[in-house]
Amino acid sequence: MEAIEKDGSIVVVTMWAEQKNFAQGEWAFFSPCRTADGSFTSSVFSNGTRCDQALTTNSKIGSHGTSLTVGPSYQLSYSSLPYTASGKLNGLTLESQFEKAFEEHAKGTLDYLQVGTFNRLKCRQ
Repeated sequence: MEAIEKDGSIVVVTMWAEQKNFAQGEWAFFSPCRTADGSFTSSVFSNGTRCDQALTTNSKIGSHGTSLTVGPSYQLSYSSLPYTASGKLNGLTLESQFEKAFEEHAKGTLDYLQVGTFNRLKCRQ
């Protein structure tokens, strides 16, 4: 990574699915909803609160170093089982994720909004 960034024209950003180091600048293409104590949850209203996905801060890119992900894949089937949030809540989880993104944008603190998807298919034989 240091060799790639050496000339100064490229910045490497750590990104994966369920990061936990958002305050250290790690990005996630897949940001699950969190409970009041910060734990991941499978459905936006499984704990009676909004989604509250994590905001990346202190990233090396962007004027504020921030990033937020909304992800339809999160609640379609993969990680929200057995609750299947969008199937039972008509997309409420995704709507809640966008609400947080719009709030951060209105505050002027959101550099990047990612719309993440997940391409894993369930195959039956």
